[in-house]
Amino acid sequence: MARTKRVLIQTDFTVNSLNIVVDLLDRYPDQCFEIILVHGLQSDNSITELLGFHAEDHLEELQTEEFIKACQLMRSKYGDRINEMYADIITSQTNNYFRNYCKGSRVDHLVIAEDYRFESATPRSFDLLEIFNKNSNVGLSAVYLATRLENVPVIDKLDGLFFRRNWHVTF
Repeated sequence: MARTKRVLIQTDFTVNSLNIVVDLLDRYPDQCFEIILVHGLQSDNSITELLGFHAEDHLEELQTEEFIKACQLMRSKYGDRINEMYADIITSQTNNYFRNYCKGSRVDHLVIAEDYRFESATPRSFDLLEIFNKNSNVGLSAVYLATRLENVPVIDKLDGLFFRRNWHVTF
């Protein structure tokens, strides 16, 4: 098996946003990954916010039970191919911040869903696609994937991750 790749994937903490993770794992069946699910959340620049900002506090509020269960399910289904998978927050839209974040996190690839529509989780959330596109030349390769959703109404539930993909699940 090839060296583990560390990838950055945008999420809005919906189950639907995890389809890109499944597509990535299905497209590269012989590859192991460390997956960072990132969300853009603008800080309010107050001194209290800047000194007391903890990503864990915001992640606890943003991650739904369905989202966490879907992540656990993928870890279970793909076993040892997902060495690590966690959510994180990017707090600035500047190019330097993004480059330093990727360098510090040792990111190998940006994974971008071609047909994914970002849904704002909070009024301070921002879409990272523009930042991804501006910074695709910082030594990271961008992997563009088209999520394979059939013509099924989009319902952000855990079962949607199964049944749209024809996974054979028994209880």
